[in-house]
Amino acid sequence: MSVDEILALSGCLHFFARESNLPTRKEGRLSWPFIWLSGTYQASKWNSSQLLKGAQSKPGKSYAEARPLRLEQGKYIFGSQCSACHTIGQGDKVGPDLLGVTNRRERAWLARYILAPDEMLDAGDPVATALFKKYKNVRMPNLRLGSADVAALLSYLEAQSSVQREPTRKESASNQ
Repeated sequence: MSVDEILALSGCLHFFARESNLPTRKEGRLSWPFIWLSGTYQASKWNSSQLLKGAQSKPGKSYAEARPLRLEQGKYIFGSQCSACHTIGQGDKVGPDLLGVTNRRERAWLARYILAPDEMLDAGDPVATALFKKYKNVRMPNLRLGSADVAALLSYLEAQSSVQREPTRKESASNQ
């Protein structure tokens, strides 16, 4: 058992012992519970100086040294806002599969539709209306994304479509 596991376990047991009035014993400044084991109370084999010595023996890296977290904006937006209803190359869900959507539709239309799908449907856009009917009258929600978010999302969809099409191009070339 690692020092971290022992510290976590002892903290939980100490809380449990304190809340349920189980007997505890004092060691230094820390109070360690007796542990119920095989039908009897048995004292923990670790004392506070051993635990603290083990915990302090390995200095960790500073958070200031950590590399910045790099999230691809389009991937994040798709995963958090779109993937509940759409896939990229896995077939239709609540809404259409978006594999190759940037090839099927003009980028400007896609941007307008992602920014305000409700307005396009209310205005009677023929493509928006056809999608609404095809997908059982389920409206795409207005996610209130900004222009930069929409551009990042469209770039991500375009990149994913080209990545997923590469294997099929290679397969078709090898089959000929």
